[in-house]
Amino acid sequence: MKNICFKRGVIFALTMVLIASCGKENTEPYYAFDSADYEFIPNNYEEIGTIYRFRNDNNHEIRIQVLYYNFNKEFDNSYGFGQNGGGAGYFYDNLLIEIKLMDFSVDGQIDGFCDRIYIHYFKYSDELYIETEIPTYEAPTCLLDGFNDTSPFDNLSTMEIGATVFNKVKTVETNSYFSLYNDSQIDRLYFDFDHGIIGFDESQNNNQYRLVLE
Repeated sequence: MKNICFKRGVIFALTMVLIASCGKENTEPYYAFDSADYEFIPNNYEEIGTIYRFRNDNNHEIRIQVLYYNFNKEFDNSYGFGQNGGGAGYFYDNLLIEIKLMDFSVDGQIDGFCDRIYIHYFKYSDELYIETEIPTYEAPTCLLDGFNDTSPFDNLSTMEIGATVFNKVKTVETNSYFSLYNDSQIDRLYFDFDHGIIGFDESQNNNQYRLVLE
């Protein structure tokens, strides 16, 4: 009799946990990516391991490689992202993309910091957010620069590379220099919301790299 009662108690407890979990899913707001959001999220980075090449007028090439593309449904509350502090909260879609700079390295730096670009998308209410981190290196310090933006995305332009026209291009400038390859002094980067990074410039020496599409 005791065993039967114990088993019933365990089953009841598990049932209540499931009900509580389902209750949170059903009652908390969920800010999910919708079709309009996906118009501004590059899908080419989904292919892990893909290498993208950028070429200048002297046929010098720079390479980047997709290392990580992780989509999750996350929970947040009043205590901050990802921390369940017991307050009112919400679910949201979260996407993190990690890109390796294959032609840039710094001795003594932690792997995954100075030779990486990070692109972070997340949803809150009706707005889509993007945060980017792009390394800027000035010996012996490596920092992260980039851009943050929120939908609706304004001040986008058009850029042509060969016969391809990119229509959602954000020009990203820095007061320092982006470090995408060794000894680079990149002061301008072009991010297209359909295709990701499509080019970058070293304005001081008129050196322009563009995505190789062939």
